[in-house]
Amino acid sequence: MTTNNDKNINLKKTYLIASILMIIGTVIYSIWFLDLLIYFLIAGITALINYYFLLRIQKFDQINQANVYGTLLFRYLIYVVIAFLIIWLNRKSDILEYIGISLIVGFSVIQISTIINTITSRNGVRS
Repeated sequence: MTTNNDKNINLKKTYLIASILMIIGTVIYSIWFLDLLIYFLIAGITALINYYFLLRIQKFDQINQANVYGTLLFRYLIYVVIAFLIIWLNRKSDILEYIGISLIVGFSVIQISTIINTITSRNGVRS
């Protein structure tokens, strides 16, 4: 299978943008929401580590449905398990809603960076 470099998304640039967004988010949470910082960091770092599995798909010698679906299912399960554990451990907390929002913001870092990468690329998505 040959890949056209002008048509693939630049995953490494997305990773860099996500890292920058994590730093910005960490500063914002440190200033205004210090008690929620740990939840943002857990979700954001999980998203960054989990994003590695997309890079893993790109490195497969032969990309097939089993590899892609298996990796995507594994990524989804990581998000679900982390979110469930954090919410379960904090189920009696007075700030549970804010913890959930912090998790959503942290998990969304990768999606936002992918959108920024696509918008700022001259030729659309590329590698």
